Amino acid sequence: TDVIILDTNKVAYIGGRVRCNVYLRHEFTHALLNRKSQELGNGRWPRYSRVERNYFTLDDYGMQLVSEGLATYIGNGERNRNNIKWPSNREQLYCSDQHFLGNYLVTNIMDEFGAAAIPVMIKNPPRENEIFHPVEWQDRIRELIISSQRSRR
Repeated sequence: TDVIILDTNKVAYIGGRVRCNVYLRHEFTHALLNRKSQELGNGRWPRYSRVERNYFTLDDYGMQLVSEGLATYIGNGERNRNNIKWPSNREQLYCSDQHFLGNYLVTNIMDEFGAAAIPVMIKNPPRENEIFHPVEWQDRIRELIISSQRSRR
């Protein structure tokens, strides 16, 4: 929707004033990504099969990580390039910080290809067990982007 609900736990009070620019930029980025997905004929995005995160499918987690990663990269300006301990099972995935993992997932791709990577990542989030192998997913996305760039020439 076009409504941003502000969680007052995520704002900073500086000099008696509320500062929530990063939070709003992050949420606004989600709205723009949703709009881009619809322009691509991909429908509303992200679109999860279940509402509650503890019932997410692996595909839902993949979509969530790309969505939160892009919003964190673009909206928050964060870049997580360091190697991290990636979740190896569903429980670890559920207990993880989706913004941190998602940002790691998309940062190198965004650094390499910029905005051209966004439609490819929206349409091709990690699927099934691919969520547990981020480098394999990143390699697949690189190949798709390079292939689409060659076909446009």
